[in-house]
Amino acid sequence: MNKNRRDSISYIENLLKEIEENAVDIRQRIEDVRDEEEEYLENMPESLAGSAKGEAATEAIEALDDAMAVLQSAEAEIAVALELLETARA
Repeated sequence: MNKNRRDSISYIENLLKEIEENAVDIRQRIEDVRDEEEEYLENMPESLAGSAKGEAATEAIEALDDAMAVLQSAEAEIAVALELLETARA
C-alpha cells in the first residue's frame, strides 16, 4: 500500500476515533437522563407509579436503556473497524 492510501486510512481512523468518543459521551449523557428518570419513578407516590405517569416513566427508562445498548454495540463495532483499518494500513 502506498503512502497516500495509508494517509487516507489514518484520516479515516481519526474520524472513527472522534465518532467513538462522541458515542461514549452521548451514551453517558443518556445514562444520566435515565438515572434521573429512574429516581423520579422510585420517588413517585405508589398511587402515581401505577398511573399513566408511572407507565410513561417506565417506558422512557426502557427506551433509554435500549438506546444505551445500541450505542454500546456501535462502540464495539467501531473498535473492530479501527482494528481492521490498522491491519489494512500496516
